[in-house]
Amino acid sequence: MTEYELLDLVGTWKADTVSNGTSFISILFAYILAAYFAGAKLTRSQVVIVTILMLWHCSITLFQIQLNMQSMIEYHELIRAEWSAPAVRNGMIMKWVIVIGSVISILATLYFMWSVRHPKTK
Repeated sequence: MTEYELLDLVGTWKADTVSNGTSFISILFAYILAAYFAGAKLTRSQVVIVTILMLWHCSITLFQIQLNMQSMIEYHELIRAEWSAPAVRNGMIMKWVIVIGSVISILATLYFMWSVRHPKTK
């Protein structure tokens, strides 16, 4: 592969990662909206089904984001070794910051659904 082809491949992965990130955020906000508007009215089985679907799609999307970022890091290293391109700084750290932040946001949405279904009574 030429340098251009490798850089184009990395750019494609970046675009795919952004697209997957947008999908991830859309899934989370759809779940939050469902919790806010209908969470208290849903039966337990409906909440379980919606929650499993949200977790399934978020985990697939998050896995794809992590895989794309790992591939970008590996190919940046290949480009750097072969053509003396600048190094990717903190690529692994950024990958794990995104993964950990995404897991925290999933937990926050689950807590939101729980708090809507179990309101504090005074």
